[in-house]
Amino acid sequence: SFMRSGLAVLDQCSEDDVGTLGRILENYLACECHAEEAFPTTALETLATDACDEQRDFGMLIEPWKFRLMRRAWGLQSFFRDHRTSLARKFTQGFRLRRTAGASAAFFIKCEEEGVIIKVEPSASIAGQVKTLMPGLCSHFLGDRGRNSLLCRLYGCLVLNMPGGDTLSVLIMEFVDTTPMDGNGSFNTNIVNFDVKGRSDGQDERRLRQLVQEHPSAGA
Repeated sequence: SFMRSGLAVLDQCSEDDVGTLGRILENYLACECHAEEAFPTTALETLATDACDEQRDFGMLIEPWKFRLMRRAWGLQSFFRDHRTSLARKFTQGFRLRRTAGASAAFFIKCEEEGVIIKVEPSASIAGQVKTLMPGLCSHFLGDRGRNSLLCRLYGCLVLNMPGGDTLSVLIMEFVDTTPMDGNGSFNTNIVNFDVKGRSDGQDERRLRQLVQEHPSAGA
């Protein structure tokens, strides 16, 4: 299983593990597609006011109403419906898990064509951190300054219960090109990356404050 392998190398993730993860993500797509069709904006605004997770057969959706409301505010009210077929095809036919050198032992599913990257991490830790961030994050993105925010958009988060008792956190994020071009057609190399958890030395927080001071219209 994922936890027993420690996510050390790709070879230790069996085809069954990856296949199970793909099927669970397909169920998540179906759930979000239904919500996009069934709930008007006024209902989402009401449901998003409370801190509310949503239990499903395959796991727990973290603050789903806030995520749905944010997607609608970004003009992505049919985001999962628009990409359901292509994402489901990737999950069914198999996808490549890419692991970074981070201490969290996380894997990433790159879906560049759909504009998302999916982070898969052992335990429910990252999901708990995202839940803590959601009230402020939702308020920020729905506010006037959120339209030009420096922050990467988060589209959804869930905790999965894998067969055998393992727990995984899944975070669906905006795919951001790490070498975007500026207005003159040149590649912008002045890029700062921030993690949900940040660095223990506080360097990320200090740099973020500096960026906010330099670009006040972008928000905090």
